[in-house]
Amino acid sequence: MRTSRATKPTSEPAAAANSGQRGLTLIELIVVMMIFALGWFALLPTLNPQEEDPSVTELNAVNAMLNKARLEAMSGGGIQRLKIQHRGVSVAWGERTEPLPSSVSDCRVNGETRRDHWVLFRIYPSGVMDELRLSLGNGVILAGAPLTASLSRVQ
Repeated sequence: MRTSRATKPTSEPAAAANSGQRGLTLIELIVVMMIFALGWFALLPTLNPQEEDPSVTELNAVNAMLNKARLEAMSGGGIQRLKIQHRGVSVAWGERTEPLPSSVSDCRVNGETRRDHWVLFRIYPSGVMDELRLSLGNGVILAGAPLTASLSRVQ
């Protein structure tokens, strides 16, 4: 005599769990990795630093020198005298010289246009710098921020 076992119906998810299939299939895993790679490559250009404009690098070097002169003035070194060569391309402080992005076509110190060969300006022991405005030959205007002793582009 044949006896048969009664089996109860199972649902498909339970059957899949019992058959040993867990996690993602190979195709699903490849699709997830492709989506991740596309997101990464879309983000990559924003993470890649571009080369800086040389004029920005030169301006940063001038501002670093101005900051050192300001710190020297504030730490008891007295008034620091800096100079810019009119029609020249550099700022000088003591023995140190830093290039400007372009030649100076017009220079104003404390609102007064200066046409001397060397235009002098000062940084005081309080950390304040003379008001300075430089028009460069390439059309850029640099303005001095008296309270921070730094130069920034106006145009």
